[in-house]
Amino acid sequence: MPDAPDELAPQSPLGAQLYPSWMRGAGEAVVGAAEHAAALPRRLIEQSESLRQGGEYDPAPAVETMGMLSGGATPFAESGAAGIFGGRLAQTANHAALARAEEMAGHGVHPWNIWASTGWFRGPEGKWRFEIPDNNLRMTREKLPVRGEQHAIEQDIEHPEAYAAYPQLKTLRSTVGQGPGAGSIAGRDMTVSAKNPQDAREIAAHELQHGVQEIEGFTPGTTPEAMRPVAERAGTVGYGVLPPGRPMTMDQLAYEIYRRTAGEVEARNVATRLDYTPLERARTPPTHSMDVPASDQVVLPVGR
Repeated sequence: MPDAPDELAPQSPLGAQLYPSWMRGAGEAVVGAAEHAAALPRRLIEQSESLRQGGEYDPAPAVETMGMLSGGATPFAESGAAGIFGGRLAQTANHAALARAEEMAGHGVHPWNIWASTGWFRGPEGKWRFEIPDNNLRMTREKLPVRGEQHAIEQDIEHPEAYAAYPQLKTLRSTVGQGPGAGSIAGRDMTVSAKNPQDAREIAAHELQHGVQEIEGFTPGTTPEAMRPVAERAGTVGYGVLPPGRPMTMDQLAYEIYRRTAGEVEARNVATRLDYTPLERARTPPTHSMDVPASDQVVLPVGR
C-alpha cells in the first residue's frame, strides 16, 4: 500500500479523439493496390503529424492498414475476437509487430495509428499490450451449479487462446457457481459466481485479465477494502487521489478509488470488448473503450 496518496498519480490520456467523420466512414475503408498499401506507413506518420499540429485526424490510413493485416477490408475477421490484453511475455506474442510498434512510437506516430497498424498499444504504466481473442471463451456447463466445486480451470472455463499464450493460467483452480455476480483471483484460486453462464463468461474474462496482469507485471487490480487506508489518508473529498467533486463517505471513496485503479479499469474493459463486432473494434481502440478515462485512473505500483 502506498505511503501517501500522491504516489497514486493520475496518468495522461492515451490515444486520439475520434471524430464523427470516422463514424461515418468506418465501414468504407478498402485496401487498394500494392503500391497504395506500401504508402500506408508514410500516410500514418503524416496523419499523426497533422493531428499534433492542427487537431485534424483522418483515420483512413490506420483502418486500411488493419484491413491489410487481416486480409480484407474489415479488421479482424471473426466476431468476438477482441479480448484479454496480453504482453510481451505471451508465448503467442508477435514480437515483430511489437518491434514495429516501438519503432513507430520512436518516430512520434500517434498511439491510435500504432495500434491500428500493429495491434500493440501501451497501457497506463507504459508497458506494451495486444488483444488475445476471446471468441472461444466459453463456460463448460450450460447451467451453473447452485454451489460450485473446485476444479482444474479447464473443466470450468474453455479459453484455448489464453491458455496457449499463458500456460501458467492452466494451473489455476476454479470454483464456478450461481450467485449475484462476483469474481476473485487469489494465488492459484479463482472464483466466479453469476446468474447465468453468459454473466459468468464476462466475470471469468475479467479475472483472467488479473491473472495476466500478475504474469506480465502490469499494474494490478485491487479491492475496495485494500483501498480503505488510501481513502482515509485522502479524506472524504478525495484530495490528492480523485478530481474535485462532491464529498463522499469513507466507504464510497474507497470504492471509487478501487473502481478507478487502472488494473480494474483494464479488467472491466476486457468484459466490455468481449463480443464487439469487427466494426465496433475497428472504431474503438482499447484506450477508448475504458469506462474511466486514463487521465482519471489511479495506477498502482506493481507488487503492492
